Amino acid sequence: MKEPVSVIVCAKNEESRIAACLEGIYANDPSEVILVDGGSTDGTVRLAEDWDDISIIRSSEGNLTKDRQIGIDNAAYDYIAMIDADHRLDPGQLTSLMDDLQHF
Repeated sequence: MKEPVSVIVCAKNEESRIAACLEGIYANDPSEVILVDGGSTDGTVRLAEDWDDISIIRSSEGNLTKDRQIGIDNAAYDYIAMIDADHRLDPGQLTSLMDDLQHF
């Protein structure tokens, strides 16, 4: 079952990390994944395009705070997880977070 969460990844020149980051995210089966690219000049966007159902937003800002807000403004779900490209989600982590939010 998809978790009702929009996962937002802000990245800039994260070619060496983006695949592992997205692998962990998709292992958690979120409803939405948004990559906000802050002006990468490497293969970050090209690698992200290999994933199904990812929304890629190219930001001209290149400012992490503004890029996060761009992701939030484009999210379809009320619950949002902000994940940096160097973060790795273990399977079940989003479910655990959602359970905690609903329980507490």
